[in-house]
Amino acid sequence: MHVYAHYDLEWAAAPATIYARLAELPGWLLGSEAAGRWLWADQAWQISTKHLQQRLHWQAQSSDQPSLKADLVLELLDSVSSTHIRATLHVEWPKTAFKLWHYWQRRRWLHNQLADVLQRWRGVWPDQARASNQLAESHPRTWQAFQAMNALDQLQRIQALDQRWQQFEQGQRPNLPYSQTDQLPKADTAFDLVYAGGGLGLLHATIMARKGLRVLVFDRHEVGCAHREWNISQAELERLVATGFISWETLEREIIMARYSDGVVRFHAAGSAVAPAELHLPKVLDIALDAGALLKYARQQFLAAGGTIWDATSFEHVYHDPQRQQTVVAVRKADQAHVIATRLLMDAMGATSPLTLATQPFAGICPTVGTVLSGADHDQNLGDILISVADTQADRQLIWEGFPGRDHELTVYVFYYDRVGAKAQYQHSLLDLFEDYFELLPSYKQLQPNAKHLRPVFGYIPARHALSKPKPLAGILALGDASAQQSPLTFCGFGSFVRNLERTTDLLEQALQQQLTTPQQLRLISAYQSNVSMNWVFSRFMTPWGRPQDVNELQNVFAHVLNDLGYELARRFFQDQMTWQDYNRVVLGTLAYYPNIMQVAWQVLGWRDWLRWIADWLRFSRAALIANVGQHLPAWLIARLPKPWLFQYNAAYAEWQAMGWLNSSPDHQRQALGANTEIK
Repeated sequence: MHVYAHYDLEWAAAPATIYARLAELPGWLLGSEAAGRWLWADQAWQISTKHLQQRLHWQAQSSDQPSLKADLVLELLDSVSSTHIRATLHVEWPKTAFKLWHYWQRRRWLHNQLADVLQRWRGVWPDQARASNQLAESHPRTWQAFQAMNALDQLQRIQALDQRWQQFEQGQRPNLPYSQTDQLPKADTAFDLVYAGGGLGLLHATIMARKGLRVLVFDRHEVGCAHREWNISQAELERLVATGFISWETLEREIIMARYSDGVVRFHAAGSAVAPAELHLPKVLDIALDAGALLKYARQQFLAAGGTIWDATSFEHVYHDPQRQQTVVAVRKADQAHVIATRLLMDAMGATSPLTLATQPFAGICPTVGTVLSGADHDQNLGDILISVADTQADRQLIWEGFPGRDHELTVYVFYYDRVGAKAQYQHSLLDLFEDYFELLPSYKQLQPNAKHLRPVFGYIPARHALSKPKPLAGILALGDASAQQSPLTFCGFGSFVRNLERTTDLLEQALQQQLTTPQQLRLISAYQSNVSMNWVFSRFMTPWGRPQDVNELQNVFAHVLNDLGYELARRFFQDQMTWQDYNRVVLGTLAYYPNIMQVAWQVLGWRDWLRWIADWLRFSRAALIANVGQHLPAWLIARLPKPWLFQYNAAYAEWQAMGWLNSSPDHQRQALGANTEIK
């Protein structure tokens, strides 16, 4: 027997928003929880889910009477002005149950039960309704655009991201969800590696699963869900193909959206004492990828390699036993607690990872928002790498990036650079930046009458201003934005991740094979590059310090210098492969072209950061000298190194390779690198 009911929400929301909210609610929404079971109709029920897109389905079976079953189905119908829910409650009674009831009495009872469910939902939405109304008033352009994109669920994610980041900047660091103890909680399952966060870390996890490890990836939302679009170069994609992760055939057929022949860097010059200088960089960022398709492919390959995925699973705590070198991770999936034993937790939770924010705070930030849109005038053969169209606005120098996609679509970002905390010049908010984006977009690209925003892209890109590798917590290894090892200046976070993918996965395999998993050894497994770490100085010159035109004026100086020094040096600079000689040529070239740079640098950096830059340059020089000597060590000597020393050498050699610092063929070195023992 079954009954139907319709429910019309009193505020406009996308079905995906409602789906996500209802899917998070504990259990079945009927009755109450007791001792891990759900009580309803004088019965204890075991609950399972069979959710599909825009259709939530709970199945229940009586623990005492297996023939007594029930189903609750919610269908989300539309979201034009509001979202309608069609609810169906079906109960299958055995002949012996409720034998005194008549048919209509049963139906009336079911209707009452379903009405009770709907009444419970009415208590769920008021806070969200108020939040939605507030956004419609405070950020009208953003709210309307996200409503038109059917992306109000993404808007809520952005709100939560803003809140976490602002709490961090106000000094409210999250409590560190990490404990060292010799009394580990009892695990209910075990994996070699557990990845917290299902974005770019999914590529890393896929390669490790193909190496024969038992790997779990979980995410608070959906594993393999993208909220950015990426562009990259042919050379970097070749590095991705070399890992065996994907073939060129698949890339061309499913992932690559567009190829374009040139990329341009151009800064606003009105009111500046320096003439404008365009910097053209072909083959630097000339391929646009479908981020969603790439992560979907990664998810498929990960599952095919035997990996395990848990969607809608939130991280809670990690426990580590330093004596036995054992780690367990506590998570919550579908409102059920799970404890997982693992050799390492891979922190891929991004810029607001509680493990990172509580221990290794960032120094710089690049808030970034945009959309994929159609109906904008642009050249399909040209990508904009760094473009400014005006001077400083509200203490921010806004910079635009745009690159073509499929079917004449265009991905557009706007972003700015700033420091964090008390030294920040602006209160960082993706919502506020989105409001500016929708207002200022016509100043960057001319929009046709039929222009349409298709989906949002957003994120906080963090950075640390240091030449030293962050020391990880025991049992944890950070990836991507959580480690903040990529360059925030050149906006090559995805490129950096791809260039270093083989490096980090090979080193991780060696570390697990040889039991080299202390924090001192794990810190060697990262995308860290000593040449990229020097870029904190350049990023400081992207943050306003005086006159409104100061940033643009100095960036035109740098563009002139890079043009004079030649394409190859500029390419290395923008692809994080700058050599020691390159860096010094840029510094001396800037001093020759613009002697006032010393006065500007003192004004921007102050004496503390000026001395810090000198110390960093000395460390950078030492790193270059070590690389020049270390890569030429004879293979027989390398092969005789103790395992910890060999691992350290391998990590350094992989860094030199990622930076393009190898001056000779690495074949004789590779004979001695690594170990081929099986993982125990």
